[in-house]
Amino acid sequence: MIPLPSSSDKLNPTQAIVTDLLASAARQGELGIAWGRLILGIAVTLIWPIVHWNNLLALVPRVVAAFALGVLALIWTLYVFYRLRNANPSRALTYTSIAIDAVLINSLVMMYVIAPGASHQSIVEVHSTAFVYIAIVSAGVRFSRAAAYFGAAINSVMLIALVATSTIRVDNLRIIGGAEWLTVGIGLIGSTVLAVRIATRTGRLVAQAAEETQRSETARSKLGAYISPEVADKVLKESELRLGGERQNVAVLFSDLRGFTTYSESLEPEEIVEQLNDYMSVMVDTITQHGGIVDKFIGDGIMAVFGAPIPKPDDADRAVECAQDMMRAIDKHNQERKSKGLSKLKHGIGVHYGPVVAGNVGTPARAAYTVIGDTVNLASRLESMTKQVEADLIVSDEALQNCTRAHGIARIDEIHVPGRSGAVTIHGT
Repeated sequence: MIPLPSSSDKLNPTQAIVTDLLASAARQGELGIAWGRLILGIAVTLIWPIVHWNNLLALVPRVVAAFALGVLALIWTLYVFYRLRNANPSRALTYTSIAIDAVLINSLVMMYVIAPGASHQSIVEVHSTAFVYIAIVSAGVRFSRAAAYFGAAINSVMLIALVATSTIRVDNLRIIGGAEWLTVGIGLIGSTVLAVRIATRTGRLVAQAAEETQRSETARSKLGAYISPEVADKVLKESELRLGGERQNVAVLFSDLRGFTTYSESLEPEEIVEQLNDYMSVMVDTITQHGGIVDKFIGDGIMAVFGAPIPKPDDADRAVECAQDMMRAIDKHNQERKSKGLSKLKHGIGVHYGPVVAGNVGTPARAAYTVIGDTVNLASRLESMTKQVEADLIVSDEALQNCTRAHGIARIDEIHVPGRSGAVTIHGT
């Protein structure tokens, strides 16, 4: 089991998960006990007065005390509900609840024993003492061994005191014998062991669950470095890898650095990687902010998709807005490069919208989630034609027609794209 750190320790991710899960479980346990206390309080404050109404009016101490205990249970329970409405239980609240429950249970058991007409010679003979053992076990539901030991200790002291002083018949006085003490001892030890076992076992299970969760998050995080978080989630949720895909409409964005190959000839490989990573980091952040996923890196180019694996009504809008923000982002990035004495970068971007097949492509041994179709090809061609039409950004007419918002992009012309029979209307800046 992972040891829980003190409040002064710095939590590692797994310990933080354990702490959060145990705190949440303790809150549910405390709320469950509070509901039981509420039922007990209602029974004592409503049912007891009805049964013993005359004694209550006559202020018989036993009946009045029982009524007061019921009111205490109700007041404390309402306070617990109030404190736990949006928070986990504090240590003070937990230990106070255990103490109050011990007082309530043991007092009510004693009152049952000394009720008029009771035929019991000792509290050990009363079946309601089982509630004391239940109170001890319930302390373990707080999922803290310390709380379990505290509950066992305070209930044991009270029950032992009751056993030692609970002979009823003055004319038939007898000393509590070994059998009675053995019965009490077995009950107290058994309930204490069970309470501690519940707290310990639950903590161990929570720790194991936290470790599994942390491993899963680590795997997802590492997987997300190679594929988008959305695709990573989709892959992890599937029980087995299924090749093939689904036909759907998406927006595809291609960007490519202009002249970077020539520029990189004068750089060391380490410098090329460093500068590319800096540029890619800025562009990927921009794509992610607009809800796109990076399908792949192609040298110094990027292919991004909007609408797969999860399509949205504004996929075309987000792709166009992302492209515009990428143009602003590279301007800002160039300012940083200038301060470092580096030359200016320039890129071209093409955006198209249309049908693709999105899914796993490859073999069962090695596959990749991607989108395939003429839409992808045309988006790539549009990006490559930015130099020809002297534009930094080209957006197809289909992409703009599927936009629901205005983007301030002017029509450029109709162009003939290699491999396509008809002309393509393009817009850009």
